[in-house]
Amino acid sequence: MKQEIAIADGHRAATMNDNQNMTEPAASPVWGAPFTKRAWAELRYALVTLLLAIAAVAFIVPMLYNGILWAASADGVWNLGAASRSLARKLLGEDVPAPPRPGSVATYKVRTTDGGRLAAAAEEAGGKARAWESRPGVTLASGRGRRGGRARR
Repeated sequence: MKQEIAIADGHRAATMNDNQNMTEPAASPVWGAPFTKRAWAELRYALVTLLLAIAAVAFIVPMLYNGILWAASADGVWNLGAASRSLARKLLGEDVPAPPRPGSVATYKVRTTDGGRLAAAAEEAGGKARAWESRPGVTLASGRGRRGGRARR
């Protein structure tokens, strides 16, 4: 296979005899990239958050044993996430926004003989509805929690 190499605009171009062109940067330091400030910051972040992840697992696994403890651990897990976001901000300069806290959804139980129409109207308005199977009625859930968005279908 015949190859011709030409240098233009800081790039080397190799032209093959089958009319394919390949380009690559002419002079890139192979050993310089791993020793940049950003690479060291990312390594520091990975090591520190590894310790944070081990602490999170040590916190969460016992909480999964009991349902009440698991429910009570939500704030602790939220704080571990906040610590991770804070480390990203300090060590990497990246601002990771916090996810919105889950809000409660208001539910209403309505006894009605025409549950199908009420459920359809509620779903059209962006809420959720479930018709009762045992007696005539509907359970309605509003589509707006503290997150402020509409319910998705």
